[in-house]
Amino acid sequence: MSTDDPTLFTTLKGHKDTITGLSFHPGLKQLVSSSNDGIVSVWGLKSKKDKLVMFNFLLMDQLIASCAKDETIRIWNNSIEGSSVSIKAHAAPVRSVQFSCDGQLLVSASDDKSVKVWTLSDKKFQYAFNHTNWVRSAVFSQDVRLIASGGDDKSLIVWDCEARKETQRYNEHQSVIYKVQFSPDSTVLGSCSNDKKIKLFDVRSKKVIQHYDAHADSVLDIKFHPSGQFLMSAGADSKLKVWDLRQGKLAYTLYGHNGQATSCAFSHHGDYFATGGSDTMILVWNTNWINTGQENLEDKPKKEKKAQKKENSSLQQNSEQKTENLKENDQNQSQSAKKKQKETLFYSNADNSIHKKSEFNQSQLQVTKDDVPQEVIQQLDNISTQLELITRTLQALEQRVSNNESQISRLNLVLNREFERGEEVNEQIYNLNVFQQTQEKKEEEQNPNYGCKQLINHLCKCSLLHFPQLTTHLKCALPLSNLANAYGNQSNSNSSIIGQIP
Repeated sequence: MSTDDPTLFTTLKGHKDTITGLSFHPGLKQLVSSSNDGIVSVWGLKSKKDKLVMFNFLLMDQLIASCAKDETIRIWNNSIEGSSVSIKAHAAPVRSVQFSCDGQLLVSASDDKSVKVWTLSDKKFQYAFNHTNWVRSAVFSQDVRLIASGGDDKSLIVWDCEARKETQRYNEHQSVIYKVQFSPDSTVLGSCSNDKKIKLFDVRSKKVIQHYDAHADSVLDIKFHPSGQFLMSAGADSKLKVWDLRQGKLAYTLYGHNGQATSCAFSHHGDYFATGGSDTMILVWNTNWINTGQENLEDKPKKEKKAQKKENSSLQQNSEQKTENLKENDQNQSQSAKKKQKETLFYSNADNSIHKKSEFNQSQLQVTKDDVPQEVIQQLDNISTQLELITRTLQALEQRVSNNESQISRLNLVLNREFERGEEVNEQIYNLNVFQQTQEKKEEEQNPNYGCKQLINHLCKCSLLHFPQLTTHLKCALPLSNLANAYGNQSNSNSSIIGQIP
């Protein structure tokens, strides 16, 4: 078992829009990809050729299932011709399709809020389950006893295929569920959501057993490693993450996509995995951290070349041997000894030359390994150490950034609360000012001189032009008794006018 970090094996280019699905052929011969550009591509992992049409799929032996917005499911023959059979499956766009492990059934999920099961042999509808909103993902368990589905109603539902009813409902997510996935032994059920979280449920105890705040944005896809010990997630934050389920923590964070990471898939034995994104790129990776040795894309060409060389050398030796036998039979007995000796020397030289050539190649390989200057080795060691330090530094920086983001969110929350409190205080001050003005007005109205002041103000307005002296006294707010004394000697006409003022 290897504990190295994952490494990029190859990049596949050809799609013109977001990658929506990926699946390896069980024999690692091909990789199937689907995209929003309306194309399903079948890639030979050496030749990289694309064929077929539509998007979303799952691969089983020589058949490919795809679904699309045209409300149909198509079953394709995995051949150059790419012939297919179409099923009018739903009354709205079809989001997901998957073969059962026994190859007998097909399950589909749609925006018409239904999960439907079909027989693969005659392409006929069998039964259906219903959600209260769009269904984005539906999968069989390994033993085909259960179906799990999730969608926009935020519910993860487990259905019993034999009883054809709901057996368990989980409402743990706070937003849309994008993907659901059974573990290889079907004892664990995983789900990912727009709420940025991954949740794992024990199918037997029907409880949440692990919870991950996985990404800084929506988690768009999850896949279990065939060993069941790891889980990969693809996020809208462009990151790919590998989770160690035994220790319950993050194992690796991978960067490769310039945009959202939308899809991921492991090969049959888990030695390779593929990822796709909104940048239209497909990346094929060496797993490295766990290696079964049953899958190898890199060594196959080398082995074939070595086998060819062995066949060529054996053919050459056989032809030489036949020639030698013919010559030996045609030689006279008198010259047989000399000629045999020469021929023996010749063919021994030929054999020796082949043997020497192989010895030379081996020694040359040994020289390239043993005679590497010590300085070069030290430099490589230093580079490796520096890369490890850089990796650790990046991880630390990523942790700090996440911590800073959480602190900023907390500060924003505190500031919002303080702002709300300030608004409440301002409102209280305003109400207090209004109350104070009201109280002052009441007190003023209760003052015995209030009526006099009102009368004086009225007199000021009415007599401003006719009685300048009266206006002066009124402005000084003199008592009415003083006004009578001051203007007692005025003419009868003036006093009568004053008396008429209301």
